[in-house]
Amino acid sequence: MSVKIASSGKDPVYSKDFLLILCFYIFAILAEQMEANVYPVFLRSSGYSVSQTGVFSSVLNLTGCLCPLLFGGFLINRLRRSWAVLLGVLGEFLGAAGFLLLSLFSWEPTKLFFAVFLMLRLVQGVGYSVYFMAAMNLITEHMTDEQVLRRTSAYYNGGSVAAATGPALGLGLASAVGFGNTFVVMLVFLSAAAALAAVNLVRSQKSLSGVSSAVKAESAVEQTPSGAGKKGLPVFEKAALAPSLFMFYYEVVMGSVFSFIMLFSGELNLTNSGIFYTPYHICAIAMRSVMTRAIASFGKQNILMACVGVEGLGLLVAFRAGGMLSIIITGALLGAADGFCFSIINVAALTSVPEARRGAANATFLTFKGLGLACGSILWGFIGDMIGLRNIYLCASVLMLFALAGLFLYFKRRKAVKAAG
Repeated sequence: MSVKIASSGKDPVYSKDFLLILCFYIFAILAEQMEANVYPVFLRSSGYSVSQTGVFSSVLNLTGCLCPLLFGGFLINRLRRSWAVLLGVLGEFLGAAGFLLLSLFSWEPTKLFFAVFLMLRLVQGVGYSVYFMAAMNLITEHMTDEQVLRRTSAYYNGGSVAAATGPALGLGLASAVGFGNTFVVMLVFLSAAAALAAVNLVRSQKSLSGVSSAVKAESAVEQTPSGAGKKGLPVFEKAALAPSLFMFYYEVVMGSVFSFIMLFSGELNLTNSGIFYTPYHICAIAMRSVMTRAIASFGKQNILMACVGVEGLGLLVAFRAGGMLSIIITGALLGAADGFCFSIINVAALTSVPEARRGAANATFLTFKGLGLACGSILWGFIGDMIGLRNIYLCASVLMLFALAGLFLYFKRRKAVKAAG
């Protein structure tokens, strides 16, 4: 027997609880996107190398590998997930407060201070990973496969609205009013996200107050990942391994963009290079808005391969970039392709298992996603020191073409197996 949600005749995808989490996500991602693009510039302007900023950028993603494994098994019901959303954003708030305090003083770029920055980013990484994972689990509760696709598309579109403005806003403020005041604005956005998370927690507590203990226990058992360890810690969900491994490779390649496009734009002497993310996310939103119809017309496999090809083209444009127009075109191409790719791969991982095991599937997916970005940040940072930032985009485009070839062979083999069966 499963716990059902009463139908009110309205679209269950856009419930009040979902819209509340969506607003939380927008504020949280707005702050995180400002941080992700301002912090590396802050460190670089303070005297740290490209490879050091790459290591710094990898911290957030390394925690994204570990946190799903460490905490995913404990997020077995709505109340725990709501607590995780609140505590996670508070962790990111504490890290941002630390950056603000350090920006108020003059200091030399020593290894000690670099270690302090890494620790602050680690705190933020844990917070970000926890609330990202918990919020995703919240919005996919009691949803069919089709509703999961619609919700995740709307959810990521909300994040894209924030991410389209966050980098340009952060870098623009840093240029106009300095890093310290920019960090204050980040804290304001995180405070708004924390307030919304607190409201969500209160609503979760109230929703459970009228539910019998038997139903609560049943719900908790249903949502515990299959195959969890004796102490409740999750294990990898094998059914979600194929899309998760592809996401790992994909994020390694895209780490060249997400970690270094701002520094590369700086080498081109572009003002407020955060504008790259505006066409990126506008195109991502546009693509996700037609995703359901596009999949029905062309199929997931064909769309995924086409988008990976467009990603390779976008990276080649970045390699040949000479000014702002090239950066905008790169952003548009990568955003249009990524808008489809990420959502399709994420949904493939979530819907590869029954609802009761989606928590473990999501943990597996997020682990490989974070690991890919972390490895990509470190890899491209060292390569950038050796051959220059421009040339990393040529290397990344070649790797994306390898991904396209791999997808073609994988889907061809699956088709042959199904035909033989």
